[in-house]
Amino acid sequence: MRVTIMSGIPGSGKSTWIKNNLPDACVFSADTFFERNGKYEFKRDSLKDAHHACLRDFVYDLNASQVERFGFKEDLVIDNTNTTAIEIAPYAALALAYCHELQIVTLLCPLEVAFKRQTHGVPFKSMAY
Repeated sequence: MRVTIMSGIPGSGKSTWIKNNLPDACVFSADTFFERNGKYEFKRDSLKDAHHACLRDFVYDLNASQVERFGFKEDLVIDNTNTTAIEIAPYAALALAYCHELQIVTLLCPLEVAFKRQTHGVPFKSMAY
């Protein structure tokens, strides 16, 4: 099994890259925490909880994959910004601890372009690299 960690600012094209390159992957994202009845309802004060839930879901799937280790070929993808080593480290360490292939895909995009494309209303000043 392969674990892919996406890295890039909001609007850089991470989700599009996943759809085009790993369409059958199991995707883990803090954004999932804010989706209710098909609508995205971001609450800044819940961001920490969203990231904790994302990591817990990832760990659960890693454990489930160990039960079916032989023949289990699912790709797991972390679709958060992951712009710092501190954000990437827990996912990378867990993937390696479970003996999975690890790849980190970084998408670079001009701030102005990403700001116009992003769908979560992140303020421009918060998007700097």
